[in-house]
Amino acid sequence: MDYMWAQTFKTFYRLHDLATNWEQARQICEAEGTSLLVPGSLEEMENLKLLISNMKSRYTAIFIGIHDQFSEGDFVTIRGETITGTILELLWADGQPDNRNTTEDCVVMTREGLFDDRPCNDIYPFVCKILGNESKYNQKCDGFDVGELTQNYYFFNYRFSAHHL
Repeated sequence: MDYMWAQTFKTFYRLHDLATNWEQARQICEAEGTSLLVPGSLEEMENLKLLISNMKSRYTAIFIGIHDQFSEGDFVTIRGETITGTILELLWADGQPDNRNTTEDCVVMTREGLFDDRPCNDIYPFVCKILGNESKYNQKCDGFDVGELTQNYYFFNYRFSAHHL
């Protein structure tokens, strides 16, 4: 699935439905010049439920950019911001986080829009996100990284690379 533009949030999202572990998901998003999804509001969460409704039915959740890998029970975003005292703290599913078997350090968002802590080595689809104002002019391509073609939006790599047809 390509990046999709959400005008309401002035944000690009990409659902990667080829599942992987949390660290690889983080690296893939970073390689695309984005980051693992961290919801910014309850309204955004509602819209994200629609996006993830497109993922394969065998998956029940997606990895998001929240974890407690540095300090057990202290959940932070990809950017190192705590979720304590924020709206995100209210989105835990009943009984979560539970750190079952002391191995659950990464966070998934369920199809219902609730958070659950899971092992980082579990395999889930994931969503990459970038704000529209964070996209940058790419001088190597002499154009913007975000373009509009035939009612669809496309996101282009930040780094120069050779492509063979």
